[in-house]
Amino acid sequence: MLALDNMKALWNIPAKEVPANSGYIFEQYKLFHASIEQISDRRLSMNKFFITINTLFISCIAVLTDFIEVIEQPFLFVLFSFIGMMICYYWELGIFSYQKMNNVKFDILQEIEKKLPLNLYSCEWSLLKSTKTKNYFKSFTELEKDIPFLLIVAYFLLLTHFLSIFLEHGTFDGISTLLFFFSNSFH
Repeated sequence: MLALDNMKALWNIPAKEVPANSGYIFEQYKLFHASIEQISDRRLSMNKFFITINTLFISCIAVLTDFIEVIEQPFLFVLFSFIGMMICYYWELGIFSYQKMNNVKFDILQEIEKKLPLNLYSCEWSLLKSTKTKNYFKSFTELEKDIPFLLIVAYFLLLTHFLSIFLEHGTFDGISTLLFFFSNSFH
């Protein structure tokens, strides 16, 4: 929940002077709730985008291993694994950003609820966080964050597998090329 001082900026007039039965508050509440739904829709679209990109990357790696020996093009396989890890990292950042945005919006929504007859969201979250449901409830965001993390682990395992093949066969050209590429790209 946001600090109370931050919530004072929510009201144009002192909260004490806002009539509890004001239709304007409810209309703004509905509009604000709709903006939360739009954020959720954008988050869903982002997830679909990153799932598609990861499916393409994993498919490319699988197809490439059928046509090209890993020993012949070590740089390509290491690069694909590394790029896959970075894509998942940015996916996780996006999830965290949307989570933060929604948390702030729900805090504001709960503050507006104080002027309405029912505190639906506040009550719902209190019940979900209670000791009776705490062990059974995991938010969608918590579940959602697991997917990019698991894919990062999978890409990392692929990366270590490819590197071990290179080292086993004494193929250092790809590794030195990779190190040269990354050392020059960050300057």
